[in-house]
Amino acid sequence: MGGKYYAKTAEEIADDAFRSPENYQKFVDAVGGNRQIADAAARRYFAGLAENAKTPKQVEDLLKNNRAILNEIPSVRQEITSRYLAPMQKMERRATAAQDIKTAAREEINTIGSAIQSADKALADRLKNI
Repeated sequence: MGGKYYAKTAEEIADDAFRSPENYQKFVDAVGGNRQIADAAARRYFAGLAENAKTPKQVEDLLKNNRAILNEIPSVRQEITSRYLAPMQKMERRATAAQDIKTAAREEINTIGSAIQSADKALADRLKNI
């Protein structure tokens, strides 16, 4: 290197280590073959990525784009699915249902409002003759 230093940020190192199954295996070798340490690091890395996802689609894309490496670490895949994807999908379904309920309630309010106006007009017409 001729006295020059090349520095990588922690994010760049993590990105490199968890980019492919081969790089992950190199990382496992670098930590002395201890898969528990490597799995814990992978868990933190992918949890950080999943926490930045705002929608279930983004979590699904995370799982899809990292399928090869997550096949090497099925416990991390399972954790992302159960901790992030499933609750987000559930919240999305609830939000959709709430929106449907809101729409139905507004339609019902309009229907009731129209019925009240019709009844009020009919009552006013009857009272005119009295």
